[in-house]
Amino acid sequence: MKKFERPFKIFKESPKNLIFTGGEPVFSIRDAYLRLSTRKIRILMVVDTSVEIGVNDGFGIGRVTELLRETRVGCTEFIVDIAQRPTVFGGDPGDLVVNNAAGPGEAKYYNFRFNSVHDGELILDNYHEMFLFGFAPDNFAGPDTRITDHYWHTTDDELEVIEDWMNAGGGIFATGDHDYLGASMCHQIPRVGTMRKWTNADGVPPIDGPTRLDTNVPVSVGQINGSIDIPNFNESDGVPQLIEWIPMRTIQSGLFQTKYPHEILCHPTHGVINVMPDHPHEGCCVEPGDINFNANVKYGTSKEYPVLDGFQPKPRIIAYGNIKAKDNHQKGSVNAARFPMISVYDGRENNTSNTGRVVVDSTWHHWFNLNLVGLEAADDQTNWEKISRFFVNIAVWIAPKNIFREYCWWELLRQHFTYPALREIQPRTPILEVGITLRDSLTRSFGKCGVTNLVYTHICQIRPSICEIYQIPEFPDPLDPICLTCPPFEILEALVLGNIFRQTEKLASSIKEVLYSQKKNVKVGVQIEELEKLALEGTEKGVELFANQVQKGFDEIGKKINSRY
Repeated sequence: MKKFERPFKIFKESPKNLIFTGGEPVFSIRDAYLRLSTRKIRILMVVDTSVEIGVNDGFGIGRVTELLRETRVGCTEFIVDIAQRPTVFGGDPGDLVVNNAAGPGEAKYYNFRFNSVHDGELILDNYHEMFLFGFAPDNFAGPDTRITDHYWHTTDDELEVIEDWMNAGGGIFATGDHDYLGASMCHQIPRVGTMRKWTNADGVPPIDGPTRLDTNVPVSVGQINGSIDIPNFNESDGVPQLIEWIPMRTIQSGLFQTKYPHEILCHPTHGVINVMPDHPHEGCCVEPGDINFNANVKYGTSKEYPVLDGFQPKPRIIAYGNIKAKDNHQKGSVNAARFPMISVYDGRENNTSNTGRVVVDSTWHHWFNLNLVGLEAADDQTNWEKISRFFVNIAVWIAPKNIFREYCWWELLRQHFTYPALREIQPRTPILEVGITLRDSLTRSFGKCGVTNLVYTHICQIRPSICEIYQIPEFPDPLDPICLTCPPFEILEALVLGNIFRQTEKLASSIKEVLYSQKKNVKVGVQIEELEKLALEGTEKGVELFANQVQKGFDEIGKKINSRY
């Protein structure tokens, strides 16, 4: 087949500029707000026909699909299409079928392959990311030869297209379940195939026996004390399992350390996402230490984990599942276990690459309707809100680099046209108060983790030495926990955000002036490069102001300490 050498079109389509013109019949700040609120991430959900797609189908992804379509994160919304790969053993089931009028519970593409072309265009060209939910080869726990002995496993030609698409920026989420479920679709996809256990050769967890990964939670006194069996259908109730989240960043400020989870495990109001739906036999991710980072992809000669500008990004486990040994599960005794549940790969970790991000999960039962129904129906919605945000966070995080970053810049400009900044920030408002107001507004959309990561990344880009001050993974001596050279990060964060707001204020004002104008020939254009430049200048000013204040503070302390009186 033809190898797609060119950059994938979809990754270049993020709006690079907006034009605002005068002479509108009715001036409206809301017009600017809405035009800045139309950023879209395009998602292709790929399933085989054993995974159902209707909202009311228990064994499927209908609710998650609906949730993504209904959700907005700041200025970003999601367009979600579904592609089905039939689970057919034997011959070719037929050609690609495209249903452009697909309803909410219908697929747009049938008989889909990753290298499918429609109207002369590669279908993947239209999507920023893919969510992969495979079932094939079967649920019989047979030999690994079953994975590729039918027509609908992912072929080498498809894998080459996927690799090019990922290297151009395409993001992937992928999952299966116990044994080799999902392996036919996923086990040879770069990074995806080695970040999670897909095959018998990988050591996949079984469906039965004490070594299965049974995370079902007991919910009654009898189930807890062992006098009553923990039924399999507990996976559909309103009580999730607790997960062990792993800090991705520790920021030290004086006496205090703040540990942050990975962004996809951060809720805007509930803090850390520390729960997942439970299930009687989950799959498992792979510890990074067990991955061969020097290996080539399984179908060619390129490196599976490329070295990018002298740096090799590697996967990280961001959450573990923990199982207590119990004898009263419906499926029998289960051994105690701690297993890697969620793994992430950031191909642009060093900020110089566009390589796509990857997330893999131990099981699609964290996503299926039958595992979500009880949580969504519970009187206390906290767990449902956490878990549903997990799905949304992944969709945001794996978006291509240019899409993700540019949406952040547009979001910062949009703050000038929305409450509370529109009403609460005045020309004489102190810069620290401006930053706090902006942070509170952004946190409602992105959570504390997302806002801190946005600011921290910008600071590291212009002043790497400041990141070294704050990024202290652990103190080696627990008796010496004080960092006198770590002034409060919250102040630095607020000063940076405040200065970004002030730096972009003139641009926002020029938009308002044009919208107020009754002259149709008056217009102003906003280019993304200009917006990014202003935001980085604001970051620089915020850091400079902070540094001056810290230096002044240390000088004053030094004078008082050295004074005899």
